[in-house]
Amino acid sequence: MSIRSKFSGLRRARALCLIAATALLIPALLWGGDLLAGAQSSTSGADLAQQYLSALGPAGTAIATAEAKLKALPITASVTQVKAVVAPLPEALGPLETLTQGGGSSPTGPSLQSLGKPIIDGNYDSQCHRYSTPASGAHLIVDGTEYQDGFQVNTSCTGDGAYGDYTWEIGAKYTSLKVQVGYDLSNSCVGSAMRFLGNRGEYLPFVSNGKMMEAIGIQARGLVSMNVSITQQTQLTLRIIPNCNQDSIVDFVNDTLS
Repeated sequence: MSIRSKFSGLRRARALCLIAATALLIPALLWGGDLLAGAQSSTSGADLAQQYLSALGPAGTAIATAEAKLKALPITASVTQVKAVVAPLPEALGPLETLTQGGGSSPTGPSLQSLGKPIIDGNYDSQCHRYSTPASGAHLIVDGTEYQDGFQVNTSCTGDGAYGDYTWEIGAKYTSLKVQVGYDLSNSCVGSAMRFLGNRGEYLPFVSNGKMMEAIGIQARGLVSMNVSITQQTQLTLRIIPNCNQDSIVDFVNDTLS
């Protein structure tokens, strides 16, 4: 039996996934109802529909890519090769899974903002760096969609080697952080980069778009998902490295510590 025939069911699974998601969207679009009973009342039907659409795009692309690669594998393909092809799927499907499990725009579990305001530092005046949440008046709007769960950082000082650090004490009881990151609607500085740092200032690796990395440039549009390993870390630092002389305003949404 060929690899193509073994994995032809993936196309059917993808179609069923899209049909199921569309079925969930119809009530909200036609009647303004919540897509899920667990969604917070502060999230409108239109907002939640947009979150589903934003999640379906990367999910569909990841499934189609995996399907094509699986079909191209030779009959002698190893288990390791197959696992390598499907490895990006959990991350790409994560946002959709969060929505369909009843959380709406509110991920379950603790988050960084639930731990309180971080210690703010940097190599320039601390007044150059600001942190806020929806509870303190921030509006987390990425590509026209407003998110109720997350936080916003604003790093405005620039210069050679400028950066802003936001540090939380996490108590060595978590192993990972999942978060989606994107420029806020009010951002005026694209090209910024970011890192995660651990207890001793060491760079923490994270997975984004199926790749392991220690730094990433924030994409100009939309959200990108990240999964950071924080095993044995008692503190976690988010570092923003701005790339221009204007405010770099970045939103971190649907973050969950586990």
